[in-house]
Amino acid sequence: MPSSPECGRAQRARGRRARRGAARRLRPVLMTALIASLGLVPLLAASGPGSELQKPLAVVVIGGLLTSTLLTLVLLPMLYDWLETRGEKKLKESL
Repeated sequence: MPSSPECGRAQRARGRRARRGAARRLRPVLMTALIASLGLVPLLAASGPGSELQKPLAVVVIGGLLTSTLLTLVLLPMLYDWLETRGEKKLKESL
């Protein structure tokens, strides 16, 4: 069974991997969300007929893009780290 310093090193390494993966995906995820959001700006600025339907749709889609971007870059790495830690604990308990 690994000693406490080894567990700490493994946990720090896993955290570094999660941060490195999130940093690696930062640019493509942000570029995708930004371009899609910029494409919806004309719908937000519309004032002609039908704009009463277009504006709420654009707001919802842009909000969804922002939310999914934050979830992808923040929540998924945290979830990965938590699940890995939990799996390691269960593995240690079974030994």
